[in-house]
Amino acid sequence: MRNSTIVLVVVLAIVVVAILLFFYPEDPSQEPIIGPKTSSTETDGLVARAWIERNRVYSGQIIRLRITFDNRSGTPADITVYDVQKPGFEPETSFRFIETRLPAGFPLAVPAGASVTLELTLTPAAPSYGRFSLGIAYLVARPHALRSAIIVLDPVEITSWYREQASLFANRLYSVIKDLTLPVILAVLAYVFQRVQKDREMRQAIWTTQLPRMHEYAEKHYMPIVRSLRGVQSEYLKLRPTPSTILAVDGSTKRYSYVLLMFLGRMRALREDKGGVFFKDRGGEYVAQAAWYAFSENVVATIGEDIYESALKELTLPITYEDFSAASEPTLDQWHAKLLDWINDVNPRNSYAQCLELLKVLQSVFSFEANRPFDAFWYESPADFDIKLSEEYKFPIKPEVRMEEFKKRLDAYYKDVQHYLKRKRLN
Repeated sequence: MRNSTIVLVVVLAIVVVAILLFFYPEDPSQEPIIGPKTSSTETDGLVARAWIERNRVYSGQIIRLRITFDNRSGTPADITVYDVQKPGFEPETSFRFIETRLPAGFPLAVPAGASVTLELTLTPAAPSYGRFSLGIAYLVARPHALRSAIIVLDPVEITSWYREQASLFANRLYSVIKDLTLPVILAVLAYVFQRVQKDREMRQAIWTTQLPRMHEYAEKHYMPIVRSLRGVQSEYLKLRPTPSTILAVDGSTKRYSYVLLMFLGRMRALREDKGGVFFKDRGGEYVAQAAWYAFSENVVATIGEDIYESALKELTLPITYEDFSAASEPTLDQWHAKLLDWINDVNPRNSYAQCLELLKVLQSVFSFEANRPFDAFWYESPADFDIKLSEEYKFPIKPEVRMEEFKKRLDAYYKDVQHYLKRKRLN
């Protein structure tokens, strides 16, 4: 496919060049005139007429230059050509005397009423290209008088077939471009404006349908999840103000077990109701999903999948803490005991405190992305964004592959949001 496109472009280029060189209609006002040129001057009754065979010559060709002296005065004149200015041509100067019965050679004795014609053959010097003016300087001697004069001819262009064709092509291409520039610009602008308008209308139509859905998701799922995440972290700091604090089974720890289970239940409800998170920004979706998967895998690996799933089945949303604490299901007791063991374990690789760092990121993403769709149409400024680069967190190590992917996505998401906020501030 690519080779066919290249061949097509080459063929089209050849066709355009051929049309401009050989089939383009000629404009007499723009095409150069190639033909004889004549100049004349008069000095005291002596008329000098110079004639050049053509005003354009290819390198390697020759042209003829003639000069005729016509003595129209009543006295004879001696004429001497002492200089021929012919830049761009070979320096040799050799006149041929034609149409005269006078003796050849300088000075020319031209009687009154007589004329004489001289011819000079010019050969372009190599390499020599451009336009050159030719001039012939001569002396007119009469009794008791000596005059000097010069006759200048129109410029002669020395060129080549290739330079001529290139110049012709450039001139015709310029003519085509000049004639088509304004229509092309107008057509392009019309197309661009049409696309912009179409994109704007499509974007507006999408937002008309998506904004109510985003509001529904935020109200039903995202904001309750954010509240649960805040509770998980704030209650943990109350229970364990220092890392060395050992928790025992009591009402406070059981309440914390309820708070964490409420968060897990709301995440499960979001998955079953909507299939997952849906934000305006795909990077935010990736980070939220990766943080959730990493945390839930640590929960399952530490507490056990059976206990985890059974505890969630016992949770009916919404449920108050009083109803939760009144339940005496063995599964909930096992969940509570396993959770306390995990919190009290200071495993440097996958401690509960390290896993809470994942929930900090998850809370920030949910809070920011739930409000982002309304930045342009409702709020005057974006929501707070308190996420940092991955190196500033103390994340768990396991699961290794998922955590490495999560860190990469987190750093990319952080940079994208910083650019987004910068654009918002500039606007």
